Amino acid sequence: MTTSKTKIPTITPVSSSNLAGYHYDPAKQVFTVKFSSGTHYAYSGVSAKTMKGFHEAESKGSFFAREIRSKHAHERLEEEA
Repeated sequence: MTTSKTKIPTITPVSSSNLAGYHYDPAKQVFTVKFSSGTHYAYSGVSAKTMKGFHEAESKGSFFAREIRSKHAHERLEEEA
């Protein structure tokens, strides 16, 4: 896993015990997640269909773990200084 220093996008809050929020860039198919711990990760290759499922999921954390975290390459993000 790599760590990148980048400008972290604006995060949309979600109701979840594990996830604080997310941002999705449909043009790049990049899903950025902020965990409740405050860390940010970017997941690549996340389709619009997967995001639709995320939005509709009763448990965002369970859907994320099953359909995004376990299936997509990711990197940890750190805010640029």
